[in-house]
Amino acid sequence: MKRPGQARPQSFRRQGLLILLPVVVLAVIGLFSLRQDKLLVWREASEQALAFANEFSDTLWAQLTTPDAAGKINTFTVDETGRMIDPPLASSLPVPAPFELGALSPEQTRLWETATRPLSIGATDTDAMAAAREFLDSKSPARLAAAVQYQLAIHQAVS
Repeated sequence: MKRPGQARPQSFRRQGLLILLPVVVLAVIGLFSLRQDKLLVWREASEQALAFANEFSDTLWAQLTTPDAAGKINTFTVDETGRMIDPPLASSLPVPAPFELGALSPEQTRLWETATRPLSIGATDTDAMAAAREFLDSKSPARLAAAVQYQLAIHQAVS
């Protein structure tokens, strides 16, 4: 029997080490395996990205170099500084063209306001649709008629 203050037998320490040793070995093997899996996934993703890029570039090149129905091949021309000459550059921002509401009669103005008023301000859906139809029948300017037709289509799509 063991008395207090006596050292534990050597076999007890050995048993503790034998229990912890497999845990440590398995943890090291698990960490190594995770590292290898991460490298494998990274390599596979890189290969897939490269395959996709090659396929995309081949498709794009075929579309750019194949003549269209008129026999024309897409080309462009640049000057010595690398700026585009042909086709000409598009303007970066569209030019705003506000509606000219001053050209409307008072009745057309009232119909315009009712047809384009948001529902939260007080017009009902049926009021707006009726006003839009009346506005279209009143020989309004083409740009305003197109805007009201768009508004009418939105009202019909929502209802």
